[in-house]
Amino acid sequence: MQGLGLSSDASPAEVDDFIDKVRDLFAKQTEAEKLQIRIKAIDEDATAFQGQVEAMVTTIAPELQALSTDDAVMRLNSLLAENRSNQTKCRQIEKQAELARQEIQDSQAAIQTMTERLDALCREAKCESHAELELVERQSTDYLRIKADLASVEQEILETGEGAGVVELETESAGMDPNALPGRIQELSHRVEEELEPRRTELAQTKGRQEKELELMDGGDQAAVLADQAQAVLASIRADAERYVRVRLAGKVLRDQIEQYRKENQGPLVQRASEHFATLTQGSFEGLMTDFNERDEPILSGIRTDGKRVPVEGMSAGTRDQLYLALRLASLGKYMESAEPMPFIVDDVLVDFDDARSRAALSALTELARKTQVILFTHHSQIVEQARQLDGPVHVHEL
Repeated sequence: MQGLGLSSDASPAEVDDFIDKVRDLFAKQTEAEKLQIRIKAIDEDATAFQGQVEAMVTTIAPELQALSTDDAVMRLNSLLAENRSNQTKCRQIEKQAELARQEIQDSQAAIQTMTERLDALCREAKCESHAELELVERQSTDYLRIKADLASVEQEILETGEGAGVVELETESAGMDPNALPGRIQELSHRVEEELEPRRTELAQTKGRQEKELELMDGGDQAAVLADQAQAVLASIRADAERYVRVRLAGKVLRDQIEQYRKENQGPLVQRASEHFATLTQGSFEGLMTDFNERDEPILSGIRTDGKRVPVEGMSAGTRDQLYLALRLASLGKYMESAEPMPFIVDDVLVDFDDARSRAALSALTELARKTQVILFTHHSQIVEQARQLDGPVHVHEL
């Protein structure tokens, strides 16, 4: 017992407790040895990890060498997250770039196609440049209109000439003073009314009396029947003439009322649209006016600086777009005089405008933007650059 550190009179129970404690001690010692082994392995792993971190820091981020291993790992992990995010953004940008390249290729192909078409039109119209095509188109339209007017005038001359040809009429009218014709016409009309018409009436009455007397000599009633028929036809003609006069007079009154209504209601709108149209066309047109065609239908025409009228169908595609924009601006301005402002949204309305007219249109939209919101969508960079140069409440957003 003394060798075990116990007294000689120790009881068996004390010895059992002592032995249990010794067993626990040996068990704890074994567990401690295992923990020492694990700690050593952890230390070795930590040392190896620290070496890997130091090597990685030296290779990737030398500026982190002054940091501790834990701080360096946290910093490297942050850099890794940033790098992955940047890689994702890079891939997205690469996709966008690929789409942009494809769009550029498509645009270049479209430009090439349109350029070839313009070149073909230039060759057909014998133009030196594409910029001359609009002038040539306008001249062609004017030529066709003048040609049609000449044909109409020639037809009217032929109808008035009672079967005579143009050459015969030119020969007959050679040497006449045009300024003297109105007086001559009035003189002849006066002579017809004062001299020839009474004479014709008198001769017709004489002829009628003589024919009646001649028919009465036959002893038959045919003359009386024909006379009655003639009187019936004459009465019908008089009734139709009176009806024609009433209808023509009613038509004149109706047209005057329509014109009065147009002046009172459309006048201000057309006046505003004329001002916008003159500005948008850079003075190529000085305004607009309403008129009636040969079928008495109301039409809208542009007025050149020389006074010539150009109908809508005689305008180029770009000029028609400018006319549409002028009418929209005028109607919106009139609407806002008596109602709340409303946004004005347009999509690539300047696609057929040249640079000068695009700047004029953007200036007009800028003035409108001082009263209400204007949203202009476009995919042309030139229009964007022109918009950036405007002095006003203009904001450019790239989508």
